[in-house]
Amino acid sequence: SEYDCLGCNIYMPAIAVADCADLPVLVWVCAGGFKNGGASSPLYDCTPIVANSIELQKPVVVISLSYRINYLGFFSSKEMVLDAQDSVGNWGLLDLIMGLEWVQEHISAFSGNPKRVTLMGQSAGS
Repeated sequence: SEYDCLGCNIYMPAIAVADCADLPVLVWVCAGGFKNGGASSPLYDCTPIVANSIELQKPVVVISLSYRINYLGFFSSKEMVLDAQDSVGNWGLLDLIMGLEWVQEHISAFSGNPKRVTLMGQSAGS
C-alpha cells in the first residue's frame, strides 16, 4: 500500500541499552525536495552522528523518519481542493507528525528521553 514507505531508522549507542540511559534524541528528516530520497538512503546514514556523540562523551539516539514523497505525499489538483472534506496534498507532512508521535510514545524503549527531542533536517526536511 502507499503506507509501505513509512518507517524509521533508529541509531543508538551500544552503551545505551547496557546502561538503560535516558539519552537525548535527535530526529532527522531527510532532504529531497519532497520528490526523492528517504531515510534508508546511504546518503542519510546517521551512524557518524552517533559515533561523534560518543566521542564527545555526549551520546544521543538518532531517528531518521521516512514519509510519503512526490505525488503520494503532496499531490493536489483544483478538483481535489474543491471536493476536499479534509486536507489536500499534505499527506507527507501528516506522516511526519505521525512519526513524531511514535517517537514520543516509544523512544524510551530505545534508551531515549521523550522530553529531550530535537527535530532537524535538510532542504525539504527542514
